Amino acid sequence: MTKQRLLTAVGIAVVIIGVLLLSGIPWVLPLVASAMSLMGTYELLCITKPDCGKGWIISNMILAVLIPLIPIPHYLHLLGLALPAAVVVFSVLMNRMDRVSCSHPGAILLLVVMISLFFKAMGELRFLDHGFLYLTMAIMICVVTDTAAYFFGRKFGKHKMAAKVSPKKTVEGAVGGALSAVFLMLLFGCLIQLGSGNIVSFKRIMLWSGVGTVISQFGDLAMSTVKRISHAKDFSNLFPGHGGILDRFDSMMVVGPLAEALLILIPLAVK
Repeated sequence: MTKQRLLTAVGIAVVIIGVLLLSGIPWVLPLVASAMSLMGTYELLCITKPDCGKGWIISNMILAVLIPLIPIPHYLHLLGLALPAAVVVFSVLMNRMDRVSCSHPGAILLLVVMISLFFKAMGELRFLDHGFLYLTMAIMICVVTDTAAYFFGRKFGKHKMAAKVSPKKTVEGAVGGALSAVFLMLLFGCLIQLGSGNIVSFKRIMLWSGVGTVISQFGDLAMSTVKRISHAKDFSNLFPGHGGILDRFDSMMVVGPLAEALLILIPLAVK
């Protein structure tokens, strides 16, 4: 890991911790989600170069700002439908990268709505019961999976996982990242139980972290697919050594909605 990449990672971590500490203030996370959605949409428009007028571009950027801020009826149920749909759509795109384009106005609108809805999940998740815990767990799953996969891949990686989508990702890195996330989430559960006296459901933590780490890596591949289709290395250079919003927060963008969607089936991770 280069010095620049490491310094940027530390800076991002400091900002994330700061946002988490302020997340109890009702307007903080919606504004953060709105800003991330806007910047992500701008990055998307820059690399896809859609064949549409300025009015269409401006309307998409307005949509990106508003969706994280406005109440949406039955939002949890909408996520329960949107997340599987996104998995299906991006799975198809990964297998047809040479035959599809992301520059069509309809494709842009679909991606903007998806990005905005998924970033909105951070604020929605925080204000559910045990919301701070859920949000912290979602962020930790993404960070641990990404970091461990990077180091396991560099040390042990031999078998390419999705060479056309992301040439540097390996099966060994993916497995190492997943196991590390599950292990550290179980450790995190032990600390919660010892520190608070609450009874922690370790089966639920394993479920959350197991599914979360898989969808985290899928989110990374999904955004990489958009980059490959658009012939771009990164979405932007906002974070030196890490790329843009959609490069750095692609995993978090989908793990947050997953955490919320799971709440429909599993009301609480901690009893």
